[in-house]
Amino acid sequence: MTRAAFWCVLATVMFAIVPIGVRMASETLPTVEVVCFRGALAVLCVLPFYIRSGLVRLRTRNTKLYAARAAINGFGMVLWFWGMTVLPLDQAVALHFTLPLFAVVLAAIFLGERLNRGRLFATLVGFAGVLVILRPGAAPIGTAAIGLIVSAACYAASVILLKIISRSDEPGLTTFHGHLWLMGFTLVPTIWFWVTPDWRAIQGLAILGVSGTLAPYLFARAVRLVDAAAIMPLDFLRLPMNAAVGIMLYAEMPDLWAFAGGAIIFASAYLNTRWESRARGDRGGREQS
Repeated sequence: MTRAAFWCVLATVMFAIVPIGVRMASETLPTVEVVCFRGALAVLCVLPFYIRSGLVRLRTRNTKLYAARAAINGFGMVLWFWGMTVLPLDQAVALHFTLPLFAVVLAAIFLGERLNRGRLFATLVGFAGVLVILRPGAAPIGTAAIGLIVSAACYAASVILLKIISRSDEPGLTTFHGHLWLMGFTLVPTIWFWVTPDWRAIQGLAILGVSGTLAPYLFARAVRLVDAAAIMPLDFLRLPMNAAVGIMLYAEMPDLWAFAGGAIIFASAYLNTRWESRARGDRGGREQS
């Protein structure tokens, strides 16, 4: 558990660094160009492993699914990157915690996963946390906040598609094709709105490329050691870490409503993860008996 916690905390640090790279690059570059570079950098990171082991391993029968996932994921990433440049980081991260809640609903609809009363109640409580952050009637609901919620829904849909793809394709293959298609979908608008990166943008893209690639890898290492439900509470550290980044680099004072709503959303997502983990364990026990 100690090693898993170590990898999870490192992943959380990397996740907290991602917005720094996004904001640096977005000072001069269009958001869609930042996303395109994000895809290209990930492809460059993965490609050498397949060059060494054989490019034939890049073959896949899931081309249409990769294309659909890249379109949805690309739209969600553009909204996510744009939202991070408009809203304070703690509020942006808190709203994006809704991703697993959308995933629960979509998995029930498209994958036939069971949504019992407990999980349904937890999901509804999680979405109530969104209302705590947005405070409709007490504060105007901005376009960026709506965009971040839509982004979380898009990310959740891409997770569902990834579950389907992962039935036949290995993780490295899904990473390569996912980012290759992401780059492909954003290439035309990137060329249309092209802005040559200056030195600060290049630094931001480098930070984004390294942290954005390491974060999911480190989290995957943690999950490989223990069940996701055991280390998921550590993922909540992203909220105070990003709030600290906002204070130190951008003079953004933390929003208590964002912390309160984010805690509600995260708690509901954590409960859903625990119940899903127990359900898998029960199914596994029945299959072995």
